[in-house]
Amino acid sequence: MARYKGHEGAMTAATQDVGEIESFDITIESATLDANVMGSDWTGVDGGQKTGNGTVSFLYDPSDVGQEAFIAGAKVACVFYPAGNTTGLVEISGSFLIVDVTRTTAVGDLVKKTATIRSDGAVTETVIV
Repeated sequence: MARYKGHEGAMTAATQDVGEIESFDITIESATLDANVMGSDWTGVDGGQKTGNGTVSFLYDPSDVGQEAFIAGAKVACVFYPAGNTTGLVEISGSFLIVDVTRTTAVGDLVKKTATIRSDGAVTETVIV
């Protein structure tokens, strides 16, 4: 069984590598459409439109061009490499609206920047060739 390590993950934003990434998560979901009919004791459901959303968190570096693409209200083309940017592994890509950006500062920790994202159109999952 293959196992992958999170520290091998990577991403790009606006074709620029994003540095100092701590984590990212992308959820792809389908809207549910009510397909109930009279006379049935069970509910029915169909899939509707899909959307992708998630968060990206990194150690704040204002000189990182990839990080600086994350501005609330901007749309950014992103490519996520959950297990690394190596041939045969999966990449997830699409255009994303930056919904919000948070900077977190705490005593005893580094400054962090986190962005919430939502897809603008299709999100694709392909194998890196």
